[in-house]
Amino acid sequence: MDFHIKFTNLEPDERIKNLVQKKIGSLDKFLDKAETERPGLGPLSVHAWIELAKTTEHHKEGRIWYAECDIIMPGKRHFRATSTNYDLEAAIDEVKEELERILRNSKEKRRNNLRKS
Repeated sequence: MDFHIKFTNLEPDERIKNLVQKKIGSLDKFLDKAETERPGLGPLSVHAWIELAKTTEHHKEGRIWYAECDIIMPGKRHFRATSTNYDLEAAIDEVKEELERILRNSKEKRRNNLRKS
């Protein structure tokens, strides 16, 4: 999975980059291998576009951290999750959980459709 991380209204931090790569990278097991590998072509790339932001500069309290992730797979498949939270790491966790749910449902739906035919 290729990671593209964008920081908005905050300084890039290696610790946060590593955390995002670890959390979002763990979603690889939910990707359908039949979609990400083609015979004769080898593995196709899956892109994860992540934006981490501080929503406002003047607020000291409230939901000020924003995390968004778009996963783009071969074949024009696109999955997206967003979260706003009091803590940046909690927002990243919420995005991961939402994407995990979406990917699991998508994989099960594809399996069920293949079994029907």
